[in-house]
Amino acid sequence: GAAAARSINSSVRLLMPMDGKDTTAAAVGAPMGAEETRKRVINRLLYRAKQRGFLELDIMVGEWAERNLQSQGDAFLESFSDVLNEENPDLFKWLTGQELPPPRVANNPAFASLQTHVTAFLNDKSDGATRAAKGAEWVRGWGDKGDGGNQ
Repeated sequence: GAAAARSINSSVRLLMPMDGKDTTAAAVGAPMGAEETRKRVINRLLYRAKQRGFLELDIMVGEWAERNLQSQGDAFLESFSDVLNEENPDLFKWLTGQELPPPRVANNPAFASLQTHVTAFLNDKSDGATRAAKGAEWVRGWGDKGDGGNQ
């Protein structure tokens, strides 16, 4: 009924390219069922999660997406799409605790779930002594000691 139509319309929005030009099968008149639309949405989100061009995010976000997206509802998938729209450096700093995310991101249910995963991933895969303190950047550049040298 109406709920299924809203769900499909929401999914079709997630399939649209970033430039806003709708090239989905639904837009060009090809019939597409709700299950096929959902599969396409999830596949697109998985691709965006794994192919960000920032290796650390590709691994952390992509692994989480593979494990979680299939079991989530349409609203959650939209929330995750919003997370994927964030810039890589910002997303990395927010997920790793180097900076606090803005409220619009912190209150996003997909971001909260992803951040929990990243925290557990980092605790499991890296020694805390090798990471910067919470709220401090990990990579500070060549002049870490403040003398302009490249230690």
